[in-house]
Amino acid sequence: MRKSLLATLGIIALCTLCFTGIVSATKPGFTQTDGTGTLVTVNGIIGSGEWEDSWRGKLYDGWTLTNNTYRVKWAEADSNFWWDQWLFEIISDTTNDAGDFIQICYDSTLDGGTAPQTDDYLVNYTGHGTAKLYVGTGTGWASSSDLDVVVASTISASPASATPHWIIEIDVENPWEDTGDRVAAYDASTGKTLMWPPESSANVPNDYGFSEISYETVPEGLTIGVMVLLSTVAVVVGTRYFRKRLKN
Repeated sequence: MRKSLLATLGIIALCTLCFTGIVSATKPGFTQTDGTGTLVTVNGIIGSGEWEDSWRGKLYDGWTLTNNTYRVKWAEADSNFWWDQWLFEIISDTTNDAGDFIQICYDSTLDGGTAPQTDDYLVNYTGHGTAKLYVGTGTGWASSSDLDVVVASTISASPASATPHWIIEIDVENPWEDTGDRVAAYDASTGKTLMWPPESSANVPNDYGFSEISYETVPEGLTIGVMVLLSTVAVVVGTRYFRKRLKN
């Protein structure tokens, strides 16, 4: 019984860490790990093994997880230059619309806010051809050239889906370590914006998730559904244990 109790407490502690905001200025319960990986050639095509050493997350439609995914890793271009490398697979988007966009937001100092601050950055890739960088002003966004950004995209099949869909690879110069991050994909054909974290806004850094830099290779992360399952298991095991104690 003691082992069951210790196991239960361990699971509860793990789930608590997952759901509690690591930093109060980010959305509680949403964390990803930006691990070190091999530098990818940004060409909009997924090469063999290129992204297997990266964090993999799913985008939300409202509060519902979709099969549309993103990956991220921290890759060294040279001794003084690091990229955040991002891969988006929008499996549900198979059409070429000028209004489509991908967004990546950074809160570089994790100070949050209800409006973009001067340490916040937004990468906006629109119409599968135009990438722009913005910096916060305290009230909104202004054009910036502070960071290098490289983007390439194709409509192609991949191991995730044989149906050709949008694949977008993005390099963003990253001079920071831990940050607040938000990603989003808009499909003009459906009018839907898919995102991580769910129900977040590019204009509200308090809504961003916590992105932790790791100097090790990181496999794909736990989804929120897995964390809920762990919580449920902890409750069930704990309930059975305490019932036995009461009967004794």
